[in-house]
Amino acid sequence: MQASPLKHVDETGFRQQNRSGWAWIMANELFSYFQLNPSRGKKVAMKIRGRILGKTVVSDRYGGDALIPYENHQVCWAHLKRDFTKISERSGDAGMVARKRLKAYQTLFECWKTHERGCVHRTID
Repeated sequence: MQASPLKHVDETGFRQQNRSGWAWIMANELFSYFQLNPSRGKKVAMKIRGRILGKTVVSDRYGGDALIPYENHQVCWAHLKRDFTKISERSGDAGMVARKRLKAYQTLFECWKTHERGCVHRTID
């Protein structure tokens, strides 16, 4: 899993039998890895993620993500959509910009779905 060129990571709080902690997940196309840990600290995040040099990590904007080099980090599209939607409800420039970003998001995923159905083929030059 740690050798995978692309991995998705996330963490969420949990409470069980009067104990609380963090449920960590790391996933790629083939596998999912779960770990329960009492900490949400950067050291735990780094250990779970493993070496990231030359690899892409998809995650939210958790503080520990600041350790991921910019060129290796993809912010989760679901989180971006949620942010664009929330900001799009504002008035003024912020709302207008967010509405444009939300429309671009929708166009991007419509194109991807078309590709997935086999209607469009991507080429790499």
